[in-house]
Amino acid sequence: MRFTVPVKFYLEGKGSYNPETGKEEPKVVLVATKRANVTDNSSIRNTETFGNYNVDAKIVRFQRELNLNWSYLLIGSDKTKYVKKHVMRKSKTFSILVGSSE
Repeated sequence: MRFTVPVKFYLEGKGSYNPETGKEEPKVVLVATKRANVTDNSSIRNTETFGNYNVDAKIVRFQRELNLNWSYLLIGSDKTKYVKKHVMRKSKTFSILVGSSE
């Protein structure tokens, strides 16, 4: 198993008012960047977990357990925000099942 895909973890906090846009913008902080093994979730597992096979879900595997406080993650150069759905602790890897936040 190769851990070659960069995964960036972000923490979204309470932001401040932006007078230029007239809206409150959340404060986003890059927490960490880790290398991982990323695979798509199978349609059978999507149906079992989410009740729908047409869900954008991925399995993100790390060599060690992560002790991070994060809101969402970005995988590689993809702009899709993924949030944590389920955590799996195995003897040799630490895996997170993530789903698209949209």
